[in-house]
Amino acid sequence: MRERTGDPRTFIHAELSRDGRILVLEVEHAWTSNDVFVRDLSLGEASPWRPVSVGRDAILLPVVHRGVLYARTNDGTPRWKVVAIDPARPAREAWRTIVPESDDTLDGLAVVGGQARALLPPPRHLAPRAA
Repeated sequence: MRERTGDPRTFIHAELSRDGRILVLEVEHAWTSNDVFVRDLSLGEASPWRPVSVGRDAILLPVVHRGVLYARTNDGTPRWKVVAIDPARPAREAWRTIVPESDDTLDGLAVVGGQARALLPPPRHLAPRAA
């Protein structure tokens, strides 16, 4: 699938959607950026790897749900945002922002009850304080 990187700071991670249709490949570069590719396995052996985010100075953390890639990203947004990506048209211009960047930094993304949910830190007045 991928050749050995030979770089101890480069990690390769693959994830298959629950329905077995969408395969996501991430190549992580020293925790500062990653390249993401997607493949629709329902199209058969000849289905191509499609680049989602490659060569950008950013991180894209995808979760596949019901044929859509939901991703938390810091691409152009230092406090992160959540985008929805169609695996058949993964070009950045086609991404749809579903949770824009805000004053709070997004802590994560999860699919809960069949819907993508952005995880925010606790409100500042409830955050634990250093002793």
